[in-house]
Amino acid sequence: MILTSTLAEQALQLAKEQGFSLAGFTDLNISQTDKDNIDQYIEQHRYGEMIWFPRHQSLRKDPGQMLCYENQPKPVRAYSALVLGMIYIDRDFDAALLQSRYRISRYAAGRDYHKVIKKRAAPIANLFQQAGIDSRICVDSAPVPEKVLARNAGLGWRGKHTLIINKDLGSFFVLGVILLSAKLTESKNDEKPSFLKPEQVDLCRSCRLCIDACPTGALSEYKIDGSKCLSYITIESKSDRNKNVDRKKWVFGCDICQEVCPYNRSPKGRQVNRTETDFTPRQIAYQMLESPPTQDEWQLTAGMPIRRVSFEELQINYKHG
Repeated sequence: MILTSTLAEQALQLAKEQGFSLAGFTDLNISQTDKDNIDQYIEQHRYGEMIWFPRHQSLRKDPGQMLCYENQPKPVRAYSALVLGMIYIDRDFDAALLQSRYRISRYAAGRDYHKVIKKRAAPIANLFQQAGIDSRICVDSAPVPEKVLARNAGLGWRGKHTLIINKDLGSFFVLGVILLSAKLTESKNDEKPSFLKPEQVDLCRSCRLCIDACPTGALSEYKIDGSKCLSYITIESKSDRNKNVDRKKWVFGCDICQEVCPYNRSPKGRQVNRTETDFTPRQIAYQMLESPPTQDEWQLTAGMPIRRVSFEELQINYKHG
């Protein structure tokens, strides 16, 4: 089945109504360069203790297999995807971070984005299903190369910190992908449909602000050593050797590379603000900027990304923050 322009435009309009500031279609052809980058990341063990990362290496390079990955009664392959982006930065919380004793990554202050994106993307997936197109919503729930697809879909370019940067909206947004069984064209030689966005030009140029600002040296140009990243150290790492790493006040995640990015600091970038109420920072998030939560206060974090760590692990981060 070929995705019609009418259905594509309906999906893009619905995405806007569902609160997605960014949306674009792409095929699932992963370039050899992107495949090589995935292989190198795994071969060089830059995933650290995230042992789940290399398990589905082939799927990351061929996300079209994802539709038939859950034992459907009939074999189905994905040929395209709708990539979605939703802004999470809240300017009040952003201001509080500038003078706080401790720091929490901005995406972690409200409701878990996995749940938010899936909830908001569900009506869009249903639209495709009603048209006879199989779909699957992925939000870090499958080995899908979201950032590669987001770049290919025209949502932004991949910055030197490896995150997607949009010229107008910056990089403080989370991604979701709806895999589709529909093709965008009948063959590679066909004219591209009008609803496809062109890839954004890489505007990082000679800028090295994110690389130079990274406190652990996790970044080089367009590459990240996940095992050195403060987000990894404060969230994923369980190793004793990382307990004494200076966390620069970060107790969950790290936004330093995004904070210094000119596309987040520009006048236009500073006006970008969340529209999704689920991303409204909770009061407990503000409290945690000044002191670690008590055991009773920890209960108030239910449904937040910060539950990725245990209460005990968070206390260690505060101790070394």
